[in-house]
Amino acid sequence: MTTGPSYERVFDRLKTAVPDWGGLLTLPLEVLTALIGDAGLANQKAPRMVAIAASLAERFGRVTLDPLRSMDDAEAEAFLTCLPGVGVKTAKCVLMYSLGRALLPVDTHVARVSRRLGLAEVKGGRAFAAAVEGAVPPDCRYDYHVNALQHGREVCRALRPKCVECPVHTLCPSAGVYHAQINAD
Repeated sequence: MTTGPSYERVFDRLKTAVPDWGGLLTLPLEVLTALIGDAGLANQKAPRMVAIAASLAERFGRVTLDPLRSMDDAEAEAFLTCLPGVGVKTAKCVLMYSLGRALLPVDTHVARVSRRLGLAEVKGGRAFAAAVEGAVPPDCRYDYHVNALQHGREVCRALRPKCVECPVHTLCPSAGVYHAQINAD
């Protein structure tokens, strides 16, 4: 997992070394791996980054996401998920953060918070993610993602949620359940 401070540090380091994403095509893999090392899984991520850059250059003539701006959400997501190592959550993160789309990436933290808040009752990965995205108005999705992610990491944790510290515990249908479990332990 890449945390906010880790991400920012690694991203700044990478952009200093590779100011133009096309530089990934000529940067030695060992150098790229070292640059992103403390973000985790660098031995997997570095080759994928190079492969993605090569795919973008082949498709668009240079390493860019600009052509995705003219695609609708489904088309852009389908394109991104065809790239090496890019799944639906990553594609939605790229579309939301980089291209300003009103989508909602659902990772483990967002899913947990959403499930506990009762935003979706559907079981299963894609169906659940689609139900959560549908429950959050488009103009609130960015903020919901950022806040649910942070809330899931710090308060609404998987094993020991801090229900008594939760600012929405009075609205959460799960708060009493987890609080009772913690007190029973």
